[in-house]
Amino acid sequence: MYERAHYYAEDMGPLRNSIKQGAGNEGGFLGEEAVLMAYPRAKRDSTYDYDIDLCGFKIDVKTKETDYVPQSNFDVSIPILNTKQACDFYLWTVVSKKNQIAYILGYITKELFFKGSVFWERGQVDYVNGFTEKVGSYKLKVADLWPPEELLNVTPYRVPRRPGVNIK
Repeated sequence: MYERAHYYAEDMGPLRNSIKQGAGNEGGFLGEEAVLMAYPRAKRDSTYDYDIDLCGFKIDVKTKETDYVPQSNFDVSIPILNTKQACDFYLWTVVSKKNQIAYILGYITKELFFKGSVFWERGQVDYVNGFTEKVGSYKLKVADLWPPEELLNVTPYRVPRRPGVNIK
């Protein structure tokens, strides 16, 4: 997984408007590798708009690199620069290179993400964890995502659940 992630990261190089100037590419590809391993019917279909095709559903994988074990009160986010992607779902992962572990946190439709998220301005400080926003971002709690195991039952004829969620 590391070798593939490193290869794809090197091949991609820095992305335009990248917050980390390409330094996060390898972690992002590790998140995708974890998703490919977890969902046998998933295939890499990297485009600007999405990363994974799962039975016809376009999934954009968002990955955070950290050594913390993710908690349900942690935030997932989409930077304001990435709001135009044409995908069906966002799916979040956390990878720890140090501990060699990946977590698949959950997923949600693009529409419901933006309906329920809160916008944080660039420079705004999250007093819970001390993080200062590098760019404006839309944030949602991990607890508001749908369970990732539901994607195991997806087929071209069976859609992932789309119930109401705890989002107002």
